[in-house]
Amino acid sequence: MEKFSVLLCDKDSSYIRAVVRFLVTSQKQISVAAFTEEEAFQKATGDYDLALLGEEFLHLYVENQTEVRIKQILFLSSKAGERMESHETFYKFQNMTALLEKICTMNMRKKTDHAGEVAKKTAIYSPIYHDLRLPFALTYAHICSAERKVLFLDLENFSPLSDLVVSESAKKDLYDVIYLMESCRGEAFDITPFIFTYEGIGMLPTFQNPENIAEITEEQWSNLFNCIEQSGYTLVVLFEQLLQGSEELLSDFDDVILLGRPEDYFLPAQQKCMDLLQNMMQAPVVHEVKLNMSAYGLVEGTYSLRHLMEGNLGSFVRNEFKRTAAFSNP
Repeated sequence: MEKFSVLLCDKDSSYIRAVVRFLVTSQKQISVAAFTEEEAFQKATGDYDLALLGEEFLHLYVENQTEVRIKQILFLSSKAGERMESHETFYKFQNMTALLEKICTMNMRKKTDHAGEVAKKTAIYSPIYHDLRLPFALTYAHICSAERKVLFLDLENFSPLSDLVVSESAKKDLYDVIYLMESCRGEAFDITPFIFTYEGIGMLPTFQNPENIAEITEEQWSNLFNCIEQSGYTLVVLFEQLLQGSEELLSDFDDVILLGRPEDYFLPAQQKCMDLLQNMMQAPVVHEVKLNMSAYGLVEGTYSLRHLMEGNLGSFVRNEFKRTAAFSNP
């Protein structure tokens, strides 16, 4: 997969080293080049998706004293409130997660669906409430995001997502988003302002009050899913319960991943759910996955979504779905 290329130029070498270290350890999909001297920058060449340029370097670029080609430039300001009319400003001492979110959003826009194909919708459901259902679903979405714009929707009653993902947008309420979408009935609704990113995955906020989930009608769910799909996203939804109109909604999904465990105790519930799905009038393709892992032993301070996604769980999901149509043709 092609990496997202970032160029950093500022005379503050300590700052540049810190940002480079942060970016390369945060995202494997990011490549970074950096310059702290104007003379070296003037000799530079190459193409970059994003550049953060201090004032001196920005002037050199504008005056065509360099061979680099940049798709988007941010003026790297060392003073809060400092602005430059011709370019968007990024204050260098703000939280670096703001920069990472900016990069992830831009990288997502680079991804396009395969020509002639329709964006896919995948549902993930665990009738036994597997304790790793959220990391599992996020790992699956992360794998799909390698080539496509993916939006992950967490419909758990008490989702921990807003506490695990560092983003102010994650603190919002999906109920409000659906209400706003309904108020624009008959007009195109732009859902992108409510989308934030995590590990290259687009996300919408969760429900703050689980009672509101039961209030959403089949038509409202359908409108939300279609709005996401029309925005060019491949949709991955983690369900915790069956919604109003579940049969009709799930029949419109390309596949359902049924997440369970291999132990005998869990098999009856998993089989009942499998029977229900397969007996639907328009039965979706069902992939049964038995995950013999647990969150047991993850004491406070050790529950890291990123580490789970990159560890044994990530390996399991990759090995599981590279053998199925769910992954080979996402």
